[in-house]
This record gives sequence, structure tokens and C-alpha cells, in this order.
Amino acid sequence: MIRRNRVTRPGSSRGPFLALVAAALLVSGTTSATAEDRNATVAELRAAASDDITFHVGLTRNERAANKALRKVSNPNSKSYRNFLSRKKIRKQYGAQPEIIQALRDDVETFGLRLRMDRTGVFAGISGTAEQLSAWTGAEVEVQNVALAGGAAVFAYVLTPPDRIVPLIREWSGIDVQAAYESTPISQQSQSPESFAGKNRGTPEGCLSEVGEQTSTYTYSYNQLRTAYGLDDIPSGRKVGRETRLLVIAQGDGFSDEALLASRKCFKLPAIQFTRSTLPGIEGDIPEGAEGDLDVQVAQAMLPKGSSVDVVQTVNVDPRSFLLYASAFDGAELPDAVTSSYGMCELSAAQDLGWLPGFEITASVATRLSLAGVSVFAAAGDSGSSDCVNQDTGEGDPQLSVDLPAATHAITAVGGSQLTVRKNNTLKKEWAWNDSGLLPPLGPSNLSGGGGQSIGISKPWWQKKAGISGKTRNLPDVALHAGLSPGWPLWTAVNSRLDVQPVGGTSAATPFLAAAVATMAGNEQRKGRPALGLVSPLLYSLGSGSDSIRDITQGNNDLYDQGCCEAGKGYDLATGLGSPRLNRVYDNLPAPGIPKRAGNG
Repeated sequence: MIRRNRVTRPGSSRGPFLALVAAALLVSGTTSATAEDRNATVAELRAAASDDITFHVGLTRNERAANKALRKVSNPNSKSYRNFLSRKKIRKQYGAQPEIIQALRDDVETFGLRLRMDRTGVFAGISGTAEQLSAWTGAEVEVQNVALAGGAAVFAYVLTPPDRIVPLIREWSGIDVQAAYESTPISQQSQSPESFAGKNRGTPEGCLSEVGEQTSTYTYSYNQLRTAYGLDDIPSGRKVGRETRLLVIAQGDGFSDEALLASRKCFKLPAIQFTRSTLPGIEGDIPEGAEGDLDVQVAQAMLPKGSSVDVVQTVNVDPRSFLLYASAFDGAELPDAVTSSYGMCELSAAQDLGWLPGFEITASVATRLSLAGVSVFAAAGDSGSSDCVNQDTGEGDPQLSVDLPAATHAITAVGGSQLTVRKNNTLKKEWAWNDSGLLPPLGPSNLSGGGGQSIGISKPWWQKKAGISGKTRNLPDVALHAGLSPGWPLWTAVNSRLDVQPVGGTSAATPFLAAAVATMAGNEQRKGRPALGLVSPLLYSLGSGSDSIRDITQGNNDLYDQGCCEAGKGYDLATGLGSPRLNRVYDNLPAPGIPKRAGNG
């Protein structure tokens, strides 16, 4: 089973909110609620939407200066490398200026509305009743019901801002979401395939042999992947764990505590502290899903003992992704790394006005996180170089496209590879992940690591400096194991029965890399040095084919004969720079430009 790294796949011909509804209806899962119960839930949510709605606006701000500052602190050759800024300074220097905020505040308060600036200084929430917001915007607030797996949601929205505030803002996100889940949701999982194209010929540890020969044969245990990529050679004791914090972004899938514990016991993993939070307006527990289970189980397997993991959740049809990233900026302590296994086709986002503002604000928030020393990672996708195709249904436009938010500058995009290991679990061979050639009954399957060229996001300075051609952002930056033969191990609590099965996807590779970088940051902070921040410039400075990054030269991610993309010598659009040798990356980490710890707090 391959889990998508998607939130939704709205069709390009649909309007933004018709797309939201259609996408929501495709979500897997069942609910025991009767029609009467669901109608009552929707009625309560509609009442809540009428009583208290929050729309968000990205304010006019100096984004150019923020990006310039980020280049200084993330360039390994800069005297300011890893000289991160405090959150207060970031907001003051690169957020909306007081006169802009006051002008907007004066306008909304005239209509009895409330304005709250986010701590990033990038965006504001404007709250009030449906009647007040209708009067302020000059358009009636629309309300729409959406069916969710295990619950229901109501959207309240206005598509365009009032003309008089346009000079004050950069983005308009006139959407609010109220959602409620049942107290005992049931997740639906695909059954593991009966046979595979590859076998585990290394030395796994844990209980895999006890849960079935097939699972043991076709699943790598965590110790194998840690060894293959060199993570075991990075110090990871309790003292490091006390300094290590990871934030997981979950857009639609919750996780099972029981399954998490089963994975921990199976592989004899250290204790990790997990906390959950949800965006305002969401009631009840988000139902368990394989995506949610996979993110936390990979994090648990890769982090040092005593580390902390925050999981921030929202419904899978909520386009306000910036609220999730902003929560990472707003905690008592900043995380060392943020990981997201979700995304959306760039072409669809560009055509859907309900989604694009959210990604634009997300890009700005990710810049602020990076300025403060946080490393941000996102999956590059599982539909190869044709990201608009839904890998579950095969529907969608096969033309070349990349994934958002992975394509943004302040986020490191993680693609997919497939590897084999030796008996001692060292890496034997690695190539671009592409399951279209797998043997039945598993394959062929149109699943591969995302990669390609953005249509609208400019090429970041670190790709220009590396001599990568073209004017726009190239994806991915690096690739790690995402294949299914053998795959990653995933415990789930399906129909109240614990089960383990092999899975794959960039949804596993991304939290793996994020947890590894968080561990590096924990080591640095224990020694009184700052965390790593945006790691893409570091990776490109180390270079493909160096002792730090293994060049992947075989395979492709072209699932639909679009002419892109082949792995080859040096950087390529199938696997990026290649796969990191994590211990070598840490060993070759340049010293910060300052002699003391700063900024990441």
C-alpha cells in the first residue's frame, strides 16, 4: 500500500469550493453515524459558522528583505551562517508594519469585527459573525456542507476581499472551517499485497518474523534503514533527545496511540513524547489513517530517547495550510524541524483561488521559521513528474507538474528512491523509485517519487549557485527510500485489530529526513550551538556525488511518457542531488558564523 502525500486532488475545471466538496467525498473511511445524527451535527456547525467566523489576510510586508536575510543565515559560506534571529525580531523586521496593521484594524473595527495578528507578522485573522463579515466584505457569506470520513464539516467563505483593503494586503483567504468528528472513528486501510518484486536480504531487528513470513521478507525494519543511511552513527542519547523537537503537520489523518505503542514494542524503540493539537473550530479526534500512523511511527523510530513530537492536525479539505505552519512558530519553544507529507499539484493550486493564497502565505511563514533556525521539509509527491494525477484513482491531467508546498524556497523537497541492502544492512544499490515496473499482484502501479520544474516559482539562489539550468525551482532536493519492495513497516489498528504491513511513499522518506536533521540539531544545541535551519543550501554546497551525498544515476519517475525525468550523473529531476549519507552530512556541517547558540527559541 502506498499512501498519498496529498490533501486532495480537486479537478482543474471545478470552482474552488465545488472542488473542496468533491475532494472530501473521496476520502476513505466509514462512519456509524445515522443520517439524523449527521444532520444534527451539520446544523450545529452551521450555527457555529454563523456565530463566529475568522477570515485571514496576508498583509503587505517586505518579503524581499526576509528572503535576503534568509540567504545570509542559510549560506554555509556566509559570516552569518546559522546566526538565526529571535521571533520578536523576525516579526518586527519582516512582518507587516504598524501603520498597515492599524489601518486594517481601523477598517474592520468599524464593522464590529476583531483583528488578531499572527506571531509571524505575515497574516492576520479577522473575526466576527456572518452578518458582520458580510457587511464588511460587501458580499454575503456562503455556507457549504462537506461530508468527512468519521464526521462532517461546514465551510463559510467569501471569494474576494473588499476593494478598500486591497492596498493593505497581499493574500486573501476568506474561508473558515468548522468540523466535528465522532468519538470513535474507524479507519479503512488497504490490505497488503500478496507478493512483491523484491526481498529483504539484510538483517532486520524486531518482531517482523513473528507477524508473518511475508511481512518479514518484504519489509525493512527501522534498524536497517537507519544503518543504510548512516543515522546510527550520529549521537542520539537521552541528553541529545532533551534538546530535540519535531513538529508533524497532519492534514486529514490522525494516528492510533495503540498502533504507535505496538510499533515501539515491536522494534524496541525508545520512549518519545507525543502531543496532539488541532486548529480552532475542530471538535473530536481526527480519525486514524495510514498517513497519520506512518508519520508518527517513522518519527518515533528515528529520534533520540526523550525527544518531543508535536502533531498539529486539521481536516483534509482545509486550504489554510499556513495555520499549521504558523503553529510551529507560535509554541513556547520552536521545533528543530517540521515535516509535512501532504501537498497539492501546482497546476491545480494555480487554477483554484481557494487554495493558492494558503500556499503563498505558507511560503512566507516557512521563510520565518527558517530565519528562526527551523528546518522545514515536505514530500515531493508520489505521482512522479505528473503530480496532477491522483495516484489512488489514476484520474487527472498527466502533463508535467510539481507539488506544493514542497516547491517553495524555504522548504526542502524530499523525493523517493528504492534501495537494497547487504547482510550487514549497509546500502548496496539505490535507484529512482518507480513502481510502474513491479510484478503482479502488487504492480504495475503508477507510483513514483515527485520531481520536475515549477511553472511559477523562481529558481532559488542555491540552485543557481550549483549551476542548475532553468529559471524556475527544480524538485526534489534529495531522495530517500520510498519503495515498497521491500517497504517501510506500518502498524495500524484496523477495525480494532492491530496489524503490521509494508508501505511506501515520500510520506515515509520525509519524516525520516526531518527526524534525522532534528537529531543533528539536538546534538548542536547540546553543545551550545544553533540548530540547522534551512538545509537545502548546505546540501547543494556539499554536492551530488560527494562523500556526503550519494549520486543516484539509475531509474526515472516518468509514469505517463511525458519525457521527464531520468536519473543521471549529478543533480536530476528524478532524485535531486541523490540520497544523503546522514552521518557524513553532520560530520561536514560547517561551524556557525557566531560562537554561541542563538535564535531557535
